[in-house]
Amino acid sequence: MAVAACWGFSFVVIKAVLPFVSAQTLVVARFSLASAILLVIAWAELGRLGARTLAGGAVAGLVLWAAFSFQTLGLVETPPARAAFLTALYVPLTPLLARLCLGQRLGPLDVPAAALAFVGLALLAGPGALEGPSGLRTGDLLTLGGAFCFAVHILVLDRLSPWTPARLLALLQVAACGVLGLPLVLADERLPGLLEPRALAGVAFLGIVCTALAYGAQSWAQRFTTASRTAVILALEAVFATAISLVVTGERLRPGEWVGAGLVLGAVLLGQIRPENRAGKRPGRAAE
Repeated sequence: MAVAACWGFSFVVIKAVLPFVSAQTLVVARFSLASAILLVIAWAELGRLGARTLAGGAVAGLVLWAAFSFQTLGLVETPPARAAFLTALYVPLTPLLARLCLGQRLGPLDVPAAALAFVGLALLAGPGALEGPSGLRTGDLLTLGGAFCFAVHILVLDRLSPWTPARLLALLQVAACGVLGLPLVLADERLPGLLEPRALAGVAFLGIVCTALAYGAQSWAQRFTTASRTAVILALEAVFATAISLVVTGERLRPGEWVGAGLVLGAVLLGQIRPENRAGKRPGRAAE
């Protein structure tokens, strides 16, 4: 839950830094800083780095880079609270993709949860969903692309975390994010804006707290639970993001958007009501 709180706050921080640098520069800067920190933390385990681990970390990093690139580009136009609820759609997407790609069984409420989530999305979009200022804007569509990639990332970690050392997995995927966007950063004319004090402070918070510490914690914690349960806990970031954005930025949602946001959050929770949870069984794996 602490990870979800950090990520909720990150929506507001990203929005504050974007006037100074491009979205890709921000992604590369935060992940490069996080890589340096995680390299120190994982230094003793580098001897365990093999081809299989390296390949797995590269795949996780590629998906994570795509997710954050979409999300950060989306925040150029989309307000933080709205972006957070759109991002939360990765939760009902996760079990659907797990069924489609991995053959995992769907829970009894997974399909109703997905349907409820998309009704909420329609209300967030407003009338004329794909046209006009009240509909889904380019930033919203980019944010939805990020949500899809975050769902894929959860599934990738679900496959990698049982056999990959947590610190190495965190380092490899974060380092990949720092490297993949470098060609775009080198062509960025706004790169000097990174030296602005507010931009530096934002990158420091995003790199240290929201990336190095948060992804290290997620890579370790997901060894003990399922992909779907991880998704619902992390989706609480939408609640934190909304509360922070309302206070810090003065963002306001229209009544219909509040209803849509509530339906998205309800869908997130509905999809996690499973028979094993009601019986008190722990839906996770033992540590290996």
